[in-house]
Amino acid sequence: FLIVLLDQATLAVEVTFQVDLSIQKSKGRFVSSEDIIEVRGPFNGWSGGTELEQDAINSSIYSLPVEVADGEGAFVDYKFVVVDSANVVVWETEVGDGQDNRSFEQQAADHTLPVVFFDNLSVDPGAGVDVTFQVDMNKVTQSFTTPEVNGFWNNWCGNCNAMSDP
Repeated sequence: FLIVLLDQATLAVEVTFQVDLSIQKSKGRFVSSEDIIEVRGPFNGWSGGTELEQDAINSSIYSLPVEVADGEGAFVDYKFVVVDSANVVVWETEVGDGQDNRSFEQQAADHTLPVVFFDNLSVDPGAGVDVTFQVDMNKVTQSFTTPEVNGFWNNWCGNCNAMSDP
């Protein structure tokens, strides 16, 4: 008789990661036709290549099953990452109070993690809020043409939001 004993910790189970990108899409921070969303953690050496797939029913949800070899009860860190069309990598930063990474407790069998929002942003913090920018140019001595307002909302576009003198 041949008896084979396997260490439970060495058996990989399939963990399905899920992320909601609805707010990132509405803010222009994720363009599904150009950008990709990945999950990174010790299970892939915190490197790329684990691209999540868009859900057929809800186009804001992305998911991917990944083989994770950590044993039952182990806490496994991970983060979602957006890779834009210029290959710029944007890591999640807001994953929980005082937390550097997201984490889950490994189960003995295949399992699906709950859907989470990228950066835990579940509402658009600027939706419907008008903002007025003002600048006093009276003491500016350099030759300026027109001041402008740039930020993430216009992809830091120069010459896109010129200010006017009221």
